Amino acid sequence: MRNKVLPRSQSGLRRPVFSVGPVWRSPFQDGAYPITTPYIVGVHEAYDHGTPTGTPKLAMRVGVVVYAGWDDRFPVGSANGRGIYVDVLHEDGWLSRQMHFSQVMVPVGEWVQQGRWLGLSGNTGLSTGPHSHDAVFDANGRGIDWMALV
Repeated sequence: MRNKVLPRSQSGLRRPVFSVGPVWRSPFQDGAYPITTPYIVGVHEAYDHGTPTGTPKLAMRVGVVVYAGWDDRFPVGSANGRGIYVDVLHEDGWLSRQMHFSQVMVPVGEWVQQGRWLGLSGNTGLSTGPHSHDAVFDANGRGIDWMALV
């Protein structure tokens, strides 16, 4: 699968968190996650930024919050799935997804401006330490290598 990459001038994206730790770049590679679970095998279409719990997570672009809360595919508090996460739908049909929050500060349906605090980073869901998992998908659900656009 090839990922769509738009020129910088068209993206309008910004970094969602100020990373104080390492940036793990394992996205857009076919195969198993570096962490093997019965639930996740496939493509990691995101960037993981090491951040202390409580680091503000920011909206990457203007859009509407379409999901904010615990990954309801798994029991609350379990070490599986997205943990606490936020999805923002943008006017062009792109979706930004940020995962592993410790706290969400926006309700579903809220229109957010770029840079708006969505919540605080954490270590919820399938996570080996506090970090920010940040992904962008195009209108067809394909992962976008968004770091190439900021």
